[in-house]
Amino acid sequence: MQNFIDTKEAGVGKAFVFLTVVLCLVVVILGLKLTNRAAPAIAMQRDIRGIGVSTPVEFRVHDSSYRIKSVAVYVRQGDRTFQIPVETTAESIHLPQWWKLWSRRVESSATYRASVGRKAIPDLKEGSARLIVTATNNSWGRFFRGGQSNSSRIFRYAFSRPAPRF
Repeated sequence: MQNFIDTKEAGVGKAFVFLTVVLCLVVVILGLKLTNRAAPAIAMQRDIRGIGVSTPVEFRVHDSSYRIKSVAVYVRQGDRTFQIPVETTAESIHLPQWWKLWSRRVESSATYRASVGRKAIPDLKEGSARLIVTATNNSWGRFFRGGQSNSSRIFRYAFSRPAPRF
């Protein structure tokens, strides 16, 4: 009696093992890209102690890996939220050289300005409120929504000048 082993049925082929390993690597890399939480940095240009009728607020948004997709400014007072229009004053995007295929790093930064106060928000009342700046980049993070960062500060809103004390 001779036992013959057919080479076709000897086991799993090398091509199948190779394709399985490649597929697993693709799934892991895609999962890491989709769960990336890298977000842009927000920095106020100058310190603001309070906000009155029309106070300019200037801030800089910087991202060292992705482009900046959107910036929004909100004022929250009590249970009400107001969106403030934002304008870009200076924007710079540094792209890598076209021949450097291994360098996919895009660096972008911009300076934004918003006018916050009674003129921009007529329904704003005197008292404390929170100024919220939200910036989003165009990464695959948060499942294609981009990395997002928030910066908030609490301010006292006063629309009339304080009475002089004698």
